[in-house]
Amino acid sequence: MIIGPSDLRIPVKARYSKADMRILVGLLTVHCTLKDKLHQMKKSDDRLCSYCGKERERSEHLLMKCKAPILLANRMKHLGSYFFLDKDIRDVPLDKLLRFARDTGIAKKLCYRPIIDVSQE
Repeated sequence: MIIGPSDLRIPVKARYSKADMRILVGLLTVHCTLKDKLHQMKKSDDRLCSYCGKERERSEHLLMKCKAPILLANRMKHLGSYFFLDKDIRDVPLDKLLRFARDTGIAKKLCYRPIIDVSQE
């Protein structure tokens, strides 16, 4: 999603709290606790989307493609479209992405899920 450092386009340190930055970094990179990443790290057996259950739960899927009603409604409300292409999502202001993540519950999934080692259970 982020091609290089200049893609953030803002002085993020002055504008966002540490918690907000964790949400944005998790949403815009693969450094997060969404199911697909946890599955890659062998911390989860399930990698399917918590909302639709059809595709791998990754930030690209949640931000641009998932057809779950809560995501469709909030995508339209906060981001102005039901679906996005990768090149189009880059133009959405970070404040709107943050509101979308909070209203859909994605923010909690990105930052606050404990990582449990399922191989020891």
